[in-house]
Amino acid sequence: MERSGHSTLGIISFAFSLLGAVFVLLWIILAGLDADDAVVGLAVILQLFISVVGTGLGLPALFTTAKKRLFAILGVIFGVAEIAITLGLLVAGMIAMATGFAS
Repeated sequence: MERSGHSTLGIISFAFSLLGAVFVLLWIILAGLDADDAVVGLAVILQLFISVVGTGLGLPALFTTAKKRLFAILGVIFGVAEIAITLGLLVAGMIAMATGFAS
């Protein structure tokens, strides 16, 4: 059976993953510009929320048999990568603060 068209959930998941990538860049730039901690924290929370929602939307689209799954696969991969990068940078920042490396 030939798959017809792309999954709508997959396309939405991919769009959310792209938006999440924009927010990753945004909060890294804001942190580098020494912006207010509340603004950087809000950007991190929004990015994590967007990435989790995008990943959650992509997972059901992976199991469809009638539609193509390219965008669902890309959305899940990028979403999980964004979550891992964010958590890794947060842990690295906490370690740097605990050891006195960051002031």
